[in-house]
Amino acid sequence: MAFVISRKKLGSIVKSPIVYIDRAFGESKMNTRIMCESMVLITRWGFALRTGIGRKHLPH
Repeated sequence: MAFVISRKKLGSIVKSPIVYIDRAFGESKMNTRIMCESMVLITRWGFALRTGIGRKHLPH
């Protein structure tokens, strides 16, 4: 959402800290597949912005 707001100049983006409490039990829900998917998407968006190739992959 921040990416779309920034690109379309719909408003300003403000950073606010998030305080995470360490887990006492259980495991992270973030798995390797999700991490890889995120890295691919961010790389694809950066490539599309810099080269103009693959603009259809940018979020609207």
